[in-house]
Amino acid sequence: MKTLQIRNIRSFVLAAALVGTAGNLFGQVVFTEDFNDNDIADWTAGSINLDNPGDVLSPPSAAGGQVTLRAHASCFTDPFSGLGETLTKTITLPNGAYNLSYDVSQSTTFYAFCSSAAAGESGILVNGVPISPVSCTVSNDCGTCTVPTTTVSGCFTVTGGSAELRLRTGAGDCADSTGVFDNITITVANTPTCNAGGPYVIGVGANSVKLDGTGSSDPDNDPLTYSWTTDCPNATLDDPSSPTPTLTFNSTGTCGQQCTVTLTVDDGCSDPASCSTTVTPTCQVIGNTGGDYNGDGNTYDLPMRPSFTLNKSYNRSDYLKGLFPASAFAAPAFGQEGDVGRNTIHGPGMAQVDFSILKNFKTPWFWEHSNLQFRAEIYNLFNRVNLNTFDGDITSGTFGKATGVFTPRSIQLGARLEF
Repeated sequence: MKTLQIRNIRSFVLAAALVGTAGNLFGQVVFTEDFNDNDIADWTAGSINLDNPGDVLSPPSAAGGQVTLRAHASCFTDPFSGLGETLTKTITLPNGAYNLSYDVSQSTTFYAFCSSAAAGESGILVNGVPISPVSCTVSNDCGTCTVPTTTVSGCFTVTGGSAELRLRTGAGDCADSTGVFDNITITVANTPTCNAGGPYVIGVGANSVKLDGTGSSDPDNDPLTYSWTTDCPNATLDDPSSPTPTLTFNSTGTCGQQCTVTLTVDDGCSDPASCSTTVTPTCQVIGNTGGDYNGDGNTYDLPMRPSFTLNKSYNRSDYLKGLFPASAFAAPAFGQEGDVGRNTIHGPGMAQVDFSILKNFKTPWFWEHSNLQFRAEIYNLFNRVNLNTFDGDITSGTFGKATGVFTPRSIQLGARLEF
């Protein structure tokens, strides 16, 4: 079925103008040829390397809504350069990017000297550039190879206001090749859609993030290439041409400050599309006792001072419930320490009464000036609960809480002989 029938330059220009009015030519069909009328009078037959008396070309034919090209290349005399048959038409197109699709089948027969190989190819060239041709090869024996009818596609660019369409079937030496063409369609190429994912946040405990550009797509189903860039300071991309590269910050990066990654996708035909998203790095925290914010390997670096007063009195209930959340302490920039001072927060304190009693006995029967001492000692006489200091690990789920106690009441008995 013809979508838009073009039989001469005048009708094509009018059709293109109508299509442009309806949709700005964007993604619209601008040329079709399905050969349903079996008319190829406006196409020009031609040949490639028809330079051998043994070369045989069958005239291009249109029947059953298809065009057939056939080339029989010589196998017996020089020059051995293969043979091709062509059918050419030039159409007017505005400058820009386009997609071409067509149906094609190919068969090749290795008909003589069948000890090596013979190959054939069929496809359409636009302005001399092949667009997805199909081919097959017969090796080591006489016989026939085939490529069944398949729909192929590709894109091309017009810069001079016209496009030369050339149907071509080629045969290698000792090969007889036949190509069948149908349903040629040209549409204006769509610009791909770019999706860089994100926004991305690098959480505490990490210094890298995997970017994801797989949400990008091409309306014409053309394969995409990817190119990532970033303005993030002191950050590197491991594979900028991958759809999913990893962005890694080093120890002197900027913490908590947004930066940008930009993705450009290209379908190789229409204009590339670019998009950007943000990355917010936090500071890398390592170990169990704090953050290595300045990257020196010491995990006891200080965070930023919170907005509330730290140096105040707390009761035991405060220490058990938690003095403050870890989120109250912002991380400093990579390569720096925060401004929380040392000994800023007092621990829960300790109060304990210890008691001891002793009795000395003279033992002249053992030694002239010897003395035997018995002792009884009680630690934490009133068995008061004394809390350990609170958890200072900002990455811990118990940060700001006292989770342990000092020794409860204990009794110790002893004896000592002095002489």
